Amino acid sequence: MICIICYALLLIIFFSPKSFHIDSLTNPDKTSIKPTVAVSLISVVLKAATAALITRCVEHSLWIGLSKDPNREGLDAALTVGEMRRLAQWAVSPLEQFLYVIGGFQGPDKRSLLLRIAGPLLLATAVVGPVLISGISESMDLSVTMESVARTADPWLARMDSGNRRSRGGNSFDNPTESAARNAMMDLNAIPAPVCEGLDDRSTCSVTARVVAIQAVCTSETQSNPGNVGTISISGNDTTRFCTEENAGQICVELVSASPATYAQFISGIPACSNTDVSDCSAGGIGGQWARIYGVWVNGVDITADSEHRINAVTCDLTYGNITVSQNATSSPSLDRSSFTQASSTELYQYGYTNESVFQLNRIYTEFGNSPYDWTLAAVGTGSNTIYSTPMAYNLLGEDANNDAETVARQIEKNFDMATLQAFVRSPSSSDLLFTRSHKSPEYKYDKIVLLILVVPFIATILGTWNRWRVESNVITIGYDPLGIARIGPVEGLAHGSIITGEQREMEDKLKAWRWTRQEMNEDNTVSTRTGIQVGSASEK
Repeated sequence: MICIICYALLLIIFFSPKSFHIDSLTNPDKTSIKPTVAVSLISVVLKAATAALITRCVEHSLWIGLSKDPNREGLDAALTVGEMRRLAQWAVSPLEQFLYVIGGFQGPDKRSLLLRIAGPLLLATAVVGPVLISGISESMDLSVTMESVARTADPWLARMDSGNRRSRGGNSFDNPTESAARNAMMDLNAIPAPVCEGLDDRSTCSVTARVVAIQAVCTSETQSNPGNVGTISISGNDTTRFCTEENAGQICVELVSASPATYAQFISGIPACSNTDVSDCSAGGIGGQWARIYGVWVNGVDITADSEHRINAVTCDLTYGNITVSQNATSSPSLDRSSFTQASSTELYQYGYTNESVFQLNRIYTEFGNSPYDWTLAAVGTGSNTIYSTPMAYNLLGEDANNDAETVARQIEKNFDMATLQAFVRSPSSSDLLFTRSHKSPEYKYDKIVLLILVVPFIATILGTWNRWRVESNVITIGYDPLGIARIGPVEGLAHGSIITGEQREMEDKLKAWRWTRQEMNEDNTVSTRTGIQVGSASEK
């Protein structure tokens, strides 16, 4: 019964430890009994119970074997003296359990095949505990939950302030976009949005949002300047006009070679209308178009020695739509430019144009000419240079406007991306959010494959008790009772009171032994039963 209980407990621990309702069996942070301790204790009890059961069965089989009557069952049914000794030692000595395997495969010295196997297996039960413990490990359980949260604020809210939500008599300005551009040009990252707060060491949180975005896609061009366009000259006043390629919605700037010289001009205007009638071009926002930025500048007209005065031009198409912004825990948010989806609406107040304020914001770029990318730079030979009083231009074009066209084009794209990120940070509730939260908790893992080691004590039990699982009275199975053994008296058929040699012992080991009983009349005319052990042949009984 004890063995069965031990097997059941071990199986439950490995297959369903929660069934015990003991938290420490599944959670390493709990301080109650640990699974390694529980398994060790149960394994020790299982080993002891298995050994006790098998050795007890072997001992009983020894006494029961002695009680067989060779006259009725035949001499072959009786045990040999050698087997009696071996069984007695097998029941008490682990060494004899191992040595029992050696020799005695036939003849008078033949031994039990089942005990040959059961002995080593019984010894091997010592490794059951360590093997089972090796199957218990500590790991981190990861639980992941996802939650969608719909926006609760206007999607354009974070892009608006008091300076761009109204026309201001034509003096409105897009301060949030310029602020974001300055941060981007200083290689600063957007601060984390307050969306994943209160995390512990084992928890993580990530947020994915679809954010309203104005995306810039810019092209660049650089060419030589053999005519010294836009350079300082005291001998003339030459104006050169540069325009975008489109006829409809064309944007133009002018550079002047004079003193002062106009060496850079950026302007924003209506979107390109390649496939749209000219009469429709003034309606900013049609089909997801927002505006266009066009800028031309000449490098190094002021302090750069031996400058080639290259002519640089960038054209940036601004479109609006939705883009995916991601943030992991408290790290800076990032966006995937390839996830941008341009608005497809053909109505002015659709897909972002949900209120008058957004319409006024668009007018800053398409009508008022007062965006962060509307400025003209001039320089004279005496050292006056308006780039140093125009921070937006200085950060974008660099000192003495020496940045090349490709660098400026990519920077403008980054500037608008930063504006999108900062808008998300200011108002996460303006976007549809998808929260992915994960939590790591320590737990014990049980490798069920190690339960195969339980086959060792199980087979040992089967082999050690096969045909030995029999219970007799203490008259037959005397056990380790010194007085009971003494009452049987001397063994008849063997020499008494002398030390035998090894040869004599070998000869005795081959003899059969059995226990006899007979009735005798006492002097007081009472009858008593006498018993003893006989060695020899059946006729001597």
